[in-house]
Amino acid sequence: MARHDATGRRKSGPPFVRLFYYLMDSPAWLALMPSDRAVLMQIMRRYNGENNGYLGASIDNLASECNIRPNTASEAVKRLIAAGFVEKAQEAAFSRKDRKATQYRLTCFKCDRTGAAPSNTFRRTVILGIAPPAG
Repeated sequence: MARHDATGRRKSGPPFVRLFYYLMDSPAWLALMPSDRAVLMQIMRRYNGENNGYLGASIDNLASECNIRPNTASEAVKRLIAAGFVEKAQEAAFSRKDRKATQYRLTCFKCDRTGAAPSNTFRRTVILGIAPPAG
């Protein structure tokens, strides 16, 4: 039997990736390739509600999780950044002693690293050849 709080909602449940309609209806989303969307889902999967800006993901891990080549994953990340869905919060480098992967921030959620409001940069990205949705 599920436990509920005073409002009648469940206190816990399985993790999930939250996709907003406005995100999927944006011209930037419609211009993404399937590999770009798969990589975005894997980055979003790392978000737990309080770690945006600390979403560590290496290209090799993303490629493995999406069943694509590392070059394809790297290009997908570049397109996601250009489209405004993801921003780099901390760059990785071979010279670093702690060997951490690049950390990303999802623009559709508040940044937990800086406290900045969601920028929703993808909503302002102009993609040539894609008409904005009607309505």
